[in-house]
Amino acid sequence: MFLTFRTLVLTVLIYVVLLGAFGLLGVKLLNWSKYHHLAESAVRTVGHVTAKEPENHRAIRYSFKLHDLSFHGIGRAGGENPAFDELQVGSEVVIYYDPQNPESSFLGDPREQAADMTTGVLFITLLGSIGSMITLYIKKWLPIFRK
Repeated sequence: MFLTFRTLVLTVLIYVVLLGAFGLLGVKLLNWSKYHHLAESAVRTVGHVTAKEPENHRAIRYSFKLHDLSFHGIGRAGGENPAFDELQVGSEVVIYYDPQNPESSFLGDPREQAADMTTGVLFITLLGSIGSMITLYIKKWLPIFRK
């Protein structure tokens, strides 16, 4: 089997398309744009714990007020805020919210979550595209196997 320039270009093109497809999939699945937007433009405020849900992956429900309106959310303890076991209903917690849409908020610093989501998108992109290329290679569906 002889590798030509054309088959090499087609194989690289297939990989680039797979990278793009899995990248978009990762961005959508992990809601990357929401966390990236919050990391870039969120405003810091203080809210209060309204409920602790140890049976729901140790979730923390919180609320905060803005211009006499009350907003609610759910998140995870730690980071900029105390650990789950240290928080009580009524405890103050740091909240970040989108100034254009206060319904979109985050418990703690959204930059940490945005960094985690970016890592997740990269992981999905690389693992998905490399795994697909290996599968295509094993099944001999890549252009390098065509005569």
